[in-house]
Amino acid sequence: MKEKYPYLLVILGAMLWGTTGTAQSFAPDGAHPIAIGAVRLAVGGAALLLIAIWQKN
Repeated sequence: MKEKYPYLLVILGAMLWGTTGTAQSFAPDGAHPIAIGAVRLAVGGAALLLIAIWQKN
């Protein structure tokens, strides 16, 4: 399983990257696309930080 682990992370990242339309559809009607993008970047950055901390241990 260890050899497949990096590939699974890439697949997971690709799945998460492709959720822009879904995020826009669940957002309130007045939500600006830049605000949605900023929230997505913040969530993605936090997820990467947690993964980096987890990988360090």
